[in-house]
Amino acid sequence: MNVHTWNQATGNGGIGILNAASQNIFFGCYLDFTDLVLEVAQYISFSGGFFLGNAQLVFAAQRPADAVLGVSISDSVWYDCNVPSFAVNETQGAWASVTDLTVSGTAFCTASPQVGLPAATLVASGPAPPQFDFSGVLLFPHAGIASATVSTSGCSGLQTAAMSTVLPTPALQLAVASACNVTAVSVDQSKRSTWRGYN
Repeated sequence: MNVHTWNQATGNGGIGILNAASQNIFFGCYLDFTDLVLEVAQYISFSGGFFLGNAQLVFAAQRPADAVLGVSISDSVWYDCNVPSFAVNETQGAWASVTDLTVSGTAFCTASPQVGLPAATLVASGPAPPQFDFSGVLLFPHAGIASATVSTSGCSGLQTAAMSTVLPTPALQLAVASACNVTAVSVDQSKRSTWRGYN
C-alpha cells in the first residue's frame, strides 16, 4: 500500500493509517502530521516511509496480552525532533511479548537522542556492580528484555563484567555481578524465532 495522508492531523483527533489486520505491506507512505497506528502488529512490513511533523508509528495494544510478531520497519525518515518516532498506546491492553521486530536503515531526528526504541544501550562507570534500569528507555513497558550483552573497559587482571540477571526476563532492570571501570549493557526486547534463522 502506498498512501499520502494529510486530511486531519493526529493533534486534532485524526489517524493517518489504522492497521487492524495482520500480513500487510506498506511502502512509500507519506504520513503528513498523521500517525500510522498498528492495532494488530503481526507480519507487517513498513519501508520507504516519511513521517512529517509530529507523525509517529504507534503500537496500540487491544487486549491484555497482545503480541508483536514479525514486524519490519526499514528505510524510513522521521522529520520532527519534538516527539518520539515510535509510541506505545496500552489503554486497551498491553504488549506482553515481542518477536522478530526489526528496525533498520531508518533515519531518526538527530537533534536530540532517541528514546523509546525496542533496543538500547546503557553505560555505567565505577568498579561497583551496577543495576541497569531500562524502564525509561525501551519502547514496550510490559514486554521485558529478551537478550542482553555486556561489554567492559578498564578491567584489571581477570576481572570482567558478568550478567547476574537470568534472560529472558519480564523485567526492564538488569543486574551485573561484577564490573570494571566502564560497563555497557546492550539489550533487545525482541525475541528471535528459529524460522528467521536466529538462535
